[in-house]
Amino acid sequence: MLTISSSSMLRRCELDQQSRNLLKDLFEKNERAILTLGHKGNWEWAGSVFSLVCQQHFYIVYHPLSNSAFDSIMYKMLSRFGAKLVTMTNAYKTLKQLEDEPILSAFVADQSPPLNGAHWTEFLHRSTPFFRGPERISSKLGQAVLYLSVHRVKRGYYKMHVERLTDANGMYVDGEITERYVGILEEDIISEPQTWLWSHRRWKHIKHAPLGSKKRLLRNQNLPL
Repeated sequence: MLTISSSSMLRRCELDQQSRNLLKDLFEKNERAILTLGHKGNWEWAGSVFSLVCQQHFYIVYHPLSNSAFDSIMYKMLSRFGAKLVTMTNAYKTLKQLEDEPILSAFVADQSPPLNGAHWTEFLHRSTPFFRGPERISSKLGQAVLYLSVHRVKRGYYKMHVERLTDANGMYVDGEITERYVGILEEDIISEPQTWLWSHRRWKHIKHAPLGSKKRLLRNQNLPL
């Protein structure tokens, strides 16, 4: 990522035409959106591709590394093709200041969150906490939520697809947006488990809570299970 050309990046990590049309439609309607994804496939390359193909201003919400030298390298890699980086702690404040601009902000939202305020749900048959950030920001700022799947074609080559999870200014019950993200992420991992980052200590926090909460929530909202 420090040396690859933009043409090679676009060739090695392709965004399908349906997804490009969706992004174009959002831009033309001046509809701001949050792009959620997981640590699956090559998420860093995905950020570079979106920097190149989006007409919107593209922001990556990230957690700075504790080692300043490596953080500097990571910042350079992620922003090299034009993406703007914003820390998790400043995400809402920054995005609120950009309410009049056509923006797309990316959240890799499957890492383990602080327990205070986390959303607990069933994920891969285990009670698991998730960040509420994308849901809260989308609700407060009236932004649509999208999901990005990164599929490995072969060594060094990926294909990406974006689909809409929610509409801008839609009415959703508390936790529903996060549950939709968790549900599609789970399906994505099950379809291609070898490309998810299993080593990132996803279950370092344990809560003994009744399982099946996701199905109950969706059933209460008359949504497909």
